[in-house]
Formats: sequence, C-alpha cells, structure tokens
Amino acid sequence: ILPRIELDPCCVKRFVSIAPSKSEDKSSRVRRLSTLIADMLGGELSLSEQALLKLGELSDDIEGITLIVDRCATRAEVIDVDSGDTSLRNYGLALDTGTTKVVAYLVDLRDGEIIATESGYNEQLIYGEDLLSRIDYAFRNQEGLSRLHDAVVATINKIVGTLGANNRVNPREITGVSVGGNTVMTYLLARMDPSPLVDANIRVSRDPIRKRAQELNIAINPSASVYCLPSVSRFLGGDAVADVLVSGMREWPQISILIDMGTNGEIIIGSQGWLLSTSCAAGPAFEGWEIKFGMRSVEGAIEHIKIDRTTLKSTYTVIGGAQHRARGICGSGVIDALAEMHRSGLVDSFGKIRDEEITSLIRKGPEGSEYVVSPTGENDLGKDIVITQKDLNNLMDSKAAVCGSVAVLMRKTGATIRDIRNLYLAGAFGNYVDPTSATAIGIFPEFPNAKTIQIGNGSVAGAYLALLSAKKRKEAEQIAETMTYYDLTVDPDFMEEYSAAFSIPGRPEFFPSLRR
Repeated sequence: ILPRIELDPCCVKRFVSIAPSKSEDKSSRVRRLSTLIADMLGGELSLSEQALLKLGELSDDIEGITLIVDRCATRAEVIDVDSGDTSLRNYGLALDTGTTKVVAYLVDLRDGEIIATESGYNEQLIYGEDLLSRIDYAFRNQEGLSRLHDAVVATINKIVGTLGANNRVNPREITGVSVGGNTVMTYLLARMDPSPLVDANIRVSRDPIRKRAQELNIAINPSASVYCLPSVSRFLGGDAVADVLVSGMREWPQISILIDMGTNGEIIIGSQGWLLSTSCAAGPAFEGWEIKFGMRSVEGAIEHIKIDRTTLKSTYTVIGGAQHRARGICGSGVIDALAEMHRSGLVDSFGKIRDEEITSLIRKGPEGSEYVVSPTGENDLGKDIVITQKDLNNLMDSKAAVCGSVAVLMRKTGATIRDIRNLYLAGAFGNYVDPTSATAIGIFPEFPNAKTIQIGNGSVAGAYLALLSAKKRKEAEQIAETMTYYDLTVDPDFMEEYSAAFSIPGRPEFFPSLRR
C-alpha cells in the first residue's frame, strides 16, 4: 500500500502562449522566448541546449509552446519544448532494475495514476546470474561494461515499447524516469565501472545519480530526466532505500525489520532516527530461478502448496485463478513445498528428501530424488511438475543466507525476537509468500509480537514515490545518508549464523513454538 503524497513530480509540462512574429530572425526569436519563459516561470529556470535548439526551430506563426521542465536537479531546467499544447500528455516511468527482473510502472505525471505495469527478465542474465559474476564479467572483458549496460537498457526499451504500444503512449511523451536498483545494477545502468565494488573497504557515494535518457540510450524523450535512488554501500542500493521509503519504518518508535528477498537479499533493522542494514547473496531461488520448473510470479505459476499428511498428495493454487492450469512453480510455491514436505516427513531437518520408500510421488530423477507436485494431465506442460533435491539444496542455501543475515543484525543491536514489532516483507516475491511457511523453514525467525506487512515490490513502489514527489526524493536521500551498513563478507559472526541456519527451522531461540 503506497503512502499518501503531495503530488510534486520530477518533470512537469507548462503551456505558454506566445505572440507570433514574422519579422524576427532565429536568434532574436530565441532571445525573446527565453526572456518570456524566464519571466513567466520565475526567472530561476535554465534552458538546456535541446530546449534552445527547439526554440530556434519553431515556425514563425506558432501561438503557443509547451515547456518540459525537469525539477529533479538542484535548479529547475527546461529540458525540451513542444509546439502547441501537449501539457495533457506527460508520462513517467518508475523502474525496478533487479538482478533477475526489470519491473516498470507507466505513470501519468499529471495525477499520479499508474496506467500499466510491465516486466521482463534482465538480459544481463546471460553474463552471470549474480552480482559478483557480472562485476567479474565487466572487469575481465574489454567490452564487458558496455555489453552489460546495453543488456539492461535493451530490457528497459522492450518494456517501454510494450507499454507504449498497449497504452497508446508515444515513448517521446515519457519525460521522467525514477529507478530503484541495487548498487551494482545502478552502476551498470549508469555505465559506471562496478569493479571497485569488490573491495570491502570501498566508500560508495550516497548521492543519487542523475542522467539524461539520451546518455543511457533509453528510448524515450532524449532529454528526459533519469533519477537513480541513492545507494548506501557496495551491495545495498536504491532498491533497499526505496523499501524503507515505502514502509515508513524510519518514522515509527517501534523496532522493525525489513527483509527484501531477491537474488540479492537486503535486511534492515531500525526505528525512528536509526537504521542498520546488511545484504547477502541469497541466490535466485526465491524468484523461481535455478529451480527445475521455476518461473516468475505470473499467471500459471503454482503459488501455494498443501500436502495431505495421509496420501502425501499435493493440492495447490495457481496465480490467475482456477481457470489457469499450472505451467511451473514460483518462489512462494517452492517455499510452501519445502515447508509442507518437512511437516509431512518427506524431508529431514537438513532439507534432504527421504527416499527410502520409492512411490509414485517420491522417486529418483536425473537431479537426485524428486517429489511430484503436479502430475501429467493436471498441468499445461504435458509432464510431471516436480521439486528436485537440487531445487531444495538451492532453497536451503538461500534461506540460510537470509536468516543468518537477520541474526547478525539482531546481534549488533541486542534485539530479541520479542522486541520486533513490525516485519516488512519486500520484493515482488513478498506479494505471494506465505509468512507461516517462510518461518516454518527458517527464512526468518519467529517474531511473536510483530505485525507482518507484505509491501511487495518496494523498489518500484519507492521509485514511483520519488518520481512523483520532491519531498520523497529528499526523504530517500536522508535515508541513504543516515543508514549504517555491515558488510557480511568481512563479519566474523556471519559464517556462524549461516551454518546455524542450515537446518529446518534453525537456532532454537529463534523458533520457540516450532521447536516445541
């Protein structure tokens, strides 16, 4: 649920009536119109080279122009000029540039309406599935940085093309972009060398990155403002800042924990006036990646699973409703599967499938033992949809990384599970996960006094807030500036907590009721 905001978008359009004159030369008309614009809009505006060029190209008999004004920078700037009145068509793009997926909102900047959403797999995946792989590719290949940049921009441009075609919006009418993404993704989008981020001692700038669309080859208005929410550290970026912005946890006196479970996991603990954070390589299992029948959270994905304790047969629900047959399993379905298989005795406390007795549901497969979730005939694939031992191994590794990270931050603050009053679950994954299943397998501890709030994809939601509100942009920059970050790669506590979390559910003190 998005908080209420005072609408103050980064890019606005203003129509200006002008008296046509056929006796002016080009330079005289540019001077006259520049003076008129400065007088009408307060004198604090500057004009970009693109705007000055457009003023010079106007026909002699034009009676009005529309100014496109960028207010994301320190000083407002007229970035482009349209002939006539186009003020009723002004659009923005809120982006989550994730390691695995890119998600976009097409927004009407006049009233804040989200017109449509679209997503696609990040084309950088062919160069590496995790952040370190992509940093390594950028470093070791002469054209590595350019290829990674081009890949994410190609993803964005395909999404823009789809949004434009489906909603009758000319991409040139998109005048502002706001981006949430982890630090590596932000660097690659901005065509900045990410190789320094391998150094645990590197100091990452906490200022937002501002670019023009033409600098990044994003296929919208070339002068459009691109605002990247600020990063905090080498592996905690604008996506986590966006999560905090959406949750409001920095405003409450109670202690809260926010967990964003994606390929890169971010964990933040804090309350009014203070925030501690960390990140971990959770891997792509939570997003259905690296799972044999994994898929993203779209129609046809198995989202929730139950297993009958007697027959051991599963029942499940599919995103999109009963009219859709299963095509695969998304992250929340895989988590449910492990939780239910453990409750039913089909896996042991280390996530290993008990295959002593081979049945039609538990059998040997090419990737080890496997459990049949959806038999042939029940789904659209024409073959059994299964959970394999390899799938469960990937999930156990991911869940241990996240729970271990939570445990480290709780150690740093001295907080106990009873001190936590709000648990925020973020990420597109957070829309679908069953918190009971997540706790049952030990992704995060039990918090007996906490309210669980699923904020979904906080990265794109925070980008949306920054797109529409100068106040929220300022707040995001304050969040980044005040947040403390702990780097787990050099923290001696992490391996101990990670190892302790490599069982179901995990440390006994974190799961008192489950242990009972």
